Amino acid sequence: MNETQLVFVIDTDSYAGNFERELCAYCTGIWDNETHGDEQAELFYQEMGDVYPFNDLVNYVINDDGHLTPQCLIETPKKHGVKDVFSSVGIYFTKRPTEDLINIIESRAFKFAKEGKIFGDPVTFKVLGFRILNKVVHTDKEEV
Repeated sequence: MNETQLVFVIDTDSYAGNFERELCAYCTGIWDNETHGDEQAELFYQEMGDVYPFNDLVNYVINDDGHLTPQCLIETPKKHGVKDVFSSVGIYFTKRPTEDLINIIESRAFKFAKEGKIFGDPVTFKVLGFRILNKVVHTDKEEV
């Protein structure tokens, strides 16, 4: 069985496993509610006001560890010349975000890279670009 997942990708110059939850939360206000990202989600709503533009658009997907998550690590294109292959953050969506919502994500990603903090420490990455992927996931059904 094949499933297509729409993923908005933020390409960076650093290993994204160090900040993927926080970047997703800062850009969309959505986090996995289990680990970290709550401070960045709170900042999203403080800065955006009582607006929840991503609540019905961000999709939660089961990751390799069996947890529901709105984000993932994505391989970074070789054209960016980064050392770590997983320097990109993917955010799952139920449908393509509007141009206005894409502009919000992009501007907040740049702002987080410039001013963001994780556990009180400044982040140390640069945003290299953005893209949208249609990720096809193949699963086999197993008879029990």
